[in-house]
Amino acid sequence: MVLVALVESGLPPEALSIEVTESVVMDHPAAVANLSMLKEHGVRIVMDDFGTGYSSLAYLNRFSFDTIKIDRALVQSSSEGDSTSIIVRSIVALAHELGKNIVAEGIETPEDAAFLRSIGAQYAQGFHYGEPMPVADVGRLLKLIRKADRRMRRRGLVHSVEKKRAVQRDNTTAAQTAPQPMPAQEAQNAKVVPMQKQIGRAHV
Repeated sequence: MVLVALVESGLPPEALSIEVTESVVMDHPAAVANLSMLKEHGVRIVMDDFGTGYSSLAYLNRFSFDTIKIDRALVQSSSEGDSTSIIVRSIVALAHELGKNIVAEGIETPEDAAFLRSIGAQYAQGFHYGEPMPVADVGRLLKLIRKADRRMRRRGLVHSVEKKRAVQRDNTTAAQTAPQPMPAQEAQNAKVVPMQKQIGRAHV
């Protein structure tokens, strides 16, 4: 049904993320095969509420999740500086080592956001950034974002960033394609060979 819906909607598979809890994976082995099939088609699979329940590290290795979401209960306790913060740090470090994205749930205060940012959490969600809203309000919010983006582009704020990135790409490309200096022995041989050819032609 998921693949059919993707075809009918025209949505690229990589734009769809399916969140599953640890209990679904552990209690329903058949679900692993279905998730693997979806992942092969490009759908992203997210481990939800990690850090509570089973929290089985074996399943992180058994199934290749694209993203790990840290449960809000851990996130909201971690800013207090107790042992929970060590657990959250460890989860973030583990996700990075496994090459997975990390999302922190339940960010409700600037302190929560600052802590997760300091330990390398890539994404976050919670009331600190925005509360759930009706679909109509989401549409209006996206229009405001596009309007602000156009205003920044007219002022050259976005263009300057893009231009800087373009210059960096050009410099990188130039560095990669520039002739590399030869080792000393190769340089010596390169000079000797033409000289021998010239001497040979002179004798002829």
